[in-house]
Amino acid sequence: MKKRLAPFYALIAIFTLTAGICSKDDPTGPSSNDLVDLFPIPITDASSLFPSVDDAFLNVSFTMDFEFPFYGTSYNSVYLNTNGGLTFGSGNSSYDEASNEVTYPGIAVFWGDMDASAYEADTRAHQMTYQQYSDRFVVTYTQFQDNDDVAMNNTATLTLYDDGRIIIQYGAVLSDDILIGVWDGTHTSDIHTDAATMTFTNFDGLGTGVILHDYWNEDASYDGRYNSHTVTFNP
Repeated sequence: MKKRLAPFYALIAIFTLTAGICSKDDPTGPSSNDLVDLFPIPITDASSLFPSVDDAFLNVSFTMDFEFPFYGTSYNSVYLNTNGGLTFGSGNSSYDEASNEVTYPGIAVFWGDMDASAYEADTRAHQMTYQQYSDRFVVTYTQFQDNDDVAMNNTATLTLYDDGRIIIQYGAVLSDDILIGVWDGTHTSDIHTDAATMTFTNFDGLGTGVILHDYWNEDASYDGRYNSHTVTFNP
């Protein structure tokens, strides 16, 4: 059972952001390196900027003229979801997805069944934040809670650069049934690669996706091989 607490005020209120409508011209949008806490404690539907703490997505518009080129298209916003993934062009709130079930361009950091308020994690600060810069967009996950097991939580920092680079710096990833990789949404020629590889050059020319781990597409449970490693995707 997924827990819910009574609505309470947000501990950190850096600014007001309305899901899906914040634009480059919005004066309340973040300036350089303002940190936006997506799950301020105590974590509830009322305190989170997501419409729901569990199984939801939020469209965040890039500011300061930042754009992110991804598989031949430049984007001025990204959809963050509460399950450890990102998509472009449309949101996706599903959990425990196989890569070929996500039919929009996307990035899976550790896409699985996450719930930032499960197992009394509602008092754990800064589980998911983002920062906007003129040349990059940074999403940080800190002990991001898995819904399946109290002992499973995940730490990583994802950086999107304006030249198309993607860098994922992993701490400890403890969840089992997760998806890791990048794809363009068509999945016509995805590459399921050896997980020992950490750097991919011309990744958007290698195929329609580079999938590092896909539990729901007949991979074994994640074994922690990316813990304390950095994965780099160079365009």
